[in-house]
Amino acid sequence: MITERIYCPRVLIISGSGKNAGKTTLINALIHSLKPAYQVVAIKISPHFHPVRYNNFIFECAGKYSIYEELSVLPENDSSKMKQAGASRVFYIQSKDQYVGEAFLKCLEYVDDLFPVICESGSLDQMITPGLMIYIRNGEKELKMDAYERISMMIDRDRDHFKSVVDKISFQSGTWGYQNHKG
Repeated sequence: MITERIYCPRVLIISGSGKNAGKTTLINALIHSLKPAYQVVAIKISPHFHPVRYNNFIFECAGKYSIYEELSVLPENDSSKMKQAGASRVFYIQSKDQYVGEAFLKCLEYVDDLFPVICESGSLDQMITPGLMIYIRNGEKELKMDAYERISMMIDRDRDHFKSVVDKISFQSGTWGYQNHKG
């Protein structure tokens, strides 16, 4: 289990308030935007354990987490949609919350150090300090005060305006950035 926060500048974390906030939609738009210049790696982390179909089993730490690589482009689930959007590799992690950081770092062992990583997770930011953290608000769900400190960009769920968000995000010299102004 990770006891200290680890800085991962090549990681962008997207989280949001519940289901259907638009997390996967935003990730897919970012993958599509970056695909011409970078081999983007996408990771979906879930705290729920259930049988997994269409994924290639990679690693398991019994009772703590499992890591799979998505190989299908059939849009059956979020990870296959990320593959269909153009991610060079997509991983799906099922992990208990206290082992999310450990599972994520294990997954990164299968990823080239030069590739940008986009991760959908509701809890990874508690163990990892990413290069950029985006939170999608879907309604008025209250965030814990310490969560505000970790968020780089908070946006409201409005899929029609995700393009303007994507246009402000960049990956250069191994880290993520965003333009915080118009122009």
